[in-house]
Amino acid sequence: MPTMISPQKQGKISNPLERKTLTTGNKIFAPIGVSYIKPRDKVLLELCCIVIKDLEDNGEEGVIHTEKFWLTERAFWRLANWALSMRVNYDFDCENRQSLEKIFSTGTCFQGYVQVKEEDGYKKSEIKSFYVPTSLIKNGKLELSDDMQSTIERGEEIFPKIIKNRKERGVKFVNMAPVAVPSSFDYDDEVPF
Repeated sequence: MPTMISPQKQGKISNPLERKTLTTGNKIFAPIGVSYIKPRDKVLLELCCIVIKDLEDNGEEGVIHTEKFWLTERAFWRLANWALSMRVNYDFDCENRQSLEKIFSTGTCFQGYVQVKEEDGYKKSEIKSFYVPTSLIKNGKLELSDDMQSTIERGEEIFPKIIKNRKERGVKFVNMAPVAVPSSFDYDDEVPF
């Protein structure tokens, strides 16, 4: 007598990019894109990154997070700390997307301590401190697993879709340093890294 399986009742297809949220704790992130918006009178740099290793073992690999940096003199220290966590010690132009993308290719990933809190009924996650991901550095070189590389590639494919979706919802992006960015580039195009 055959054993019957009911896929509808017994099975579940898991999506590797299913909507998960970050929890408080240490994570290793890889930046996958950068954008600029101007919600008030100041510019906000948005660093889109993806979790490539959850050091708290909560299975949050693949979760996409956008860290926000106000581009003001008083807030530059946070962006400088992020750059240091990416093992970058040279000066860079934070208003030039290509300058930041160069940091992506130089450092590849960073470690951050995420703090999640509830504000006005919304969960807000923010990276409170940035670190060099020393657990991934062997003999002075960064070593990523195939799974980590694959997660980064998926994130890079998704980033333009995130921008497109946000544009459709009315988010207005600011084009910073237009001279340094190729005139043919649009956020709908493939990410150039």
